[in-house]
Amino acid sequence: MTIKNPHTLFDEDQKLKTGKLVDIFWSKGGFSYRGRGRVVKLKLSTVTVALSEKVLHGEGYTVGSLVTVPRIVDAASWSSHNCVRLPQRSKCSEKVKLAG
Repeated sequence: MTIKNPHTLFDEDQKLKTGKLVDIFWSKGGFSYRGRGRVVKLKLSTVTVALSEKVLHGEGYTVGSLVTVPRIVDAASWSSHNCVRLPQRSKCSEKVKLAG
């Protein structure tokens, strides 16, 4: 994941709310995972997401599994491999939307 502007991360964090669709990145037991789900709980320094799809190669991470990661305000625990991000629209999907 490439981060061009750190202010974008703070802006994204401010847009988080219960029910919001997010991409989630986390690691456990030496393995890194990526999934998509909806925010179910927000705390000052953490966000909990219910996965909306099964995670590939992630035994036990099925639809509905809850994963908690730090928010960007927890600078000691947050990283680009341990966070949530708003789903990024691809340039291809933007062109289709504009053309349609």
